[in-house]
Amino acid sequence: MPPLPLIFAVIDTNVLVSALLKPGSVPYKIIAATYSGTIVPIITTAIWKEYVQVLSRKKFSFSAGASTLLAHFADISARCTLSDVDISGVRDPNDVAFFAAVATARDCGIQAFLVTGNMADFPPADFVVSPRTMLDFLERR
Repeated sequence: MPPLPLIFAVIDTNVLVSALLKPGSVPYKIIAATYSGTIVPIITTAIWKEYVQVLSRKKFSFSAGASTLLAHFADISARCTLSDVDISGVRDPNDVAFFAAVATARDCGIQAFLVTGNMADFPPADFVVSPRTMLDFLERR
């Protein structure tokens, strides 16, 4: 049987936070899929900056866990330079970078998903999915 194709995903920061806060949770399993090579995260400079800023907040006290996750993402992520894409409908200005990254990847012919715990912050699209939906997709493959 041929190997399954890689899944490319822009992973919202809230998924990373949830994974670090709740080992064994659905978001944790999404991050575990990046370690197994099933999911390749897509990042941009703006996404990377948000990851670092949020995961280093003292209120979370992630320390080693966040550092390990960030180092992992630095090693395996696909880097994306944004193109001019339609970002209308993105409710939170902090989420524009995430939607623009997935839209850019899709404009380039990459079947990419945006995995987020805040579906309402993004315009409805079949490629904007919850962690549960992404995990169900992975398990059906």
